[in-house]
Amino acid sequence: MSANYTQRLKIILNTVVQKIHGASAVLTSETTVTGNFITHISGPNCSEYYRSSAIISESEAEADAIYRFLRYRTNILGYNIVDINYPTLANLVSDINKFNEEINEFLLCATKAANLIHQVHKDINKMYQDLIQQIPLAEIPELTTPVEDLLNCTQTYSIAADQGINAFRQSKVLTN
Repeated sequence: MSANYTQRLKIILNTVVQKIHGASAVLTSETTVTGNFITHISGPNCSEYYRSSAIISESEAEADAIYRFLRYRTNILGYNIVDINYPTLANLVSDINKFNEEINEFLLCATKAANLIHQVHKDINKMYQDLIQQIPLAEIPELTTPVEDLLNCTQTYSIAADQGINAFRQSKVLTN
């Protein structure tokens, strides 16, 4: 994200805060020990802190904070932002909302896939248990090792699916 783009967003932010609160906004960013940013947007009657959830540039952290600040004022408080000179905001809000929908859809698909992997592991284990109840293991020793390898493999996939979904949830940029 270019600094020029962030400058344009800062102009939009100041215009909105000026219209709503009657004075300009002050935007500051500080780096945390983990390399993330805490961005503070303040003005009369408003003071908000935004923490970046990923290691991104300062410009990206500020753009994200501006977006979240403006999104709350437009979507929750009901203000309409009309900016003829800068259609950037409308495109930004639309793109981020679309991105958020796609991320949520991806998470839903990944969760369904993980559930299917768990179900496959459970079904294979149940079939194996049913089989060894009917036929003693001594009569089918050549089946024991391949089935146990398959169960280990599906269990590994189950664990990996859970870890992948958890890592994705932790690193997901929340725009709500």
